[in-house]
Amino acid sequence: MYIKSLIVFFLAMVAMAVASPPSYERHCGRKCDLNICSTTFCLPLTERECKGKIRQGAGYCSCCKNCIIPLPKGSPCNPNPGYGIPEPVPYCDEGLTCDCRTNGVFHVEAAHSFQ
Repeated sequence: MYIKSLIVFFLAMVAMAVASPPSYERHCGRKCDLNICSTTFCLPLTERECKGKIRQGAGYCSCCKNCIIPLPKGSPCNPNPGYGIPEPVPYCDEGLTCDCRTNGVFHVEAAHSFQ
């Protein structure tokens, strides 16, 4: 009886995992579905509008461009910096990301692209 209950429980867990849409924590606790970037509207951003540096992957769930003042490795940062127009916002430079646990910038060896 115990083994039968265990098998039923295991099969129920597998069914729930298969039925649930895939999601992952990608931006400081925000649930970002794998296809979120295909349905996220990003405002157009040009070099002329940006008084700083345009960085891809700094907006909602890392889908959009953002106008930033690049922060060096080890600098304190805000993991949800805002859009940066008209004034650029301090945010980690390319190849760096903001650590949500410490709010510090750290180097990412392999960047993930989910778009």
